[in-house]
Amino acid sequence: MEIINFCDKDIIASYYKIDLERYDSLLPYCQDLCIFSPKEIILEPGYIVDYLYVVLYGDAYVSAPGDDGNEVLHIFCREGDVLGEAEFFLEDSCFSLVKSLNECVCMRINTKACRERMLADCRLLSILGGNLAYKLSSTARNNACNKFMSLDTRLAARILNVEKDGIYDKNLSYEAEYLGVSYRHLQRCLKCFVDENIISRQAKGIYRIENREELVNLKRNVESAMPFSC
Repeated sequence: MEIINFCDKDIIASYYKIDLERYDSLLPYCQDLCIFSPKEIILEPGYIVDYLYVVLYGDAYVSAPGDDGNEVLHIFCREGDVLGEAEFFLEDSCFSLVKSLNECVCMRINTKACRERMLADCRLLSILGGNLAYKLSSTARNNACNKFMSLDTRLAARILNVEKDGIYDKNLSYEAEYLGVSYRHLQRCLKCFVDENIISRQAKGIYRIENREELVNLKRNVESAMPFSC
């Protein structure tokens, strides 16, 4: 982890594409920026958490260790998400493992140094509470989708939710975990989409949307069965 002991709103706004107006109440507490390398641990289970992190750039994921020693992936975190808010509220050690998926830049707030002031800040508490509620509901929604919906409908919804400019290029090992299937099962489903000209394979792990309408139709199967998007 690289730490930059400087945090200026105008400089952050010029480099990172998040809505800083939404985070105005967090900025006065921010002391530095942290740059995490891919797959670097941000928060670790069992350790006391003295910091909040606001993701400015990159992706992170939250998982829990399974009984077999493997990680059970819960949710992805992107630009604008806050990490460590549950531990801040409960004054407890970290519950889950949080790791960077790629290079990840975060604002860092020392909660130990300004906890009382933060607990008296209603706007700040609203942001943290809303972020926590979103992550909990997203985890519950994804678990329900994985249990009740077929992979093709869930994958269509996933592609539409995360694609950028028609490109789906997420790490497929993590995507398989998130969708609750094996890597091979995900690859087979992607191949079916390619064979049906719904998407095309541009390179290893990179796909372009060719038939958006068909993906939308498949996604509607999810939305008609459940009042939310996976």
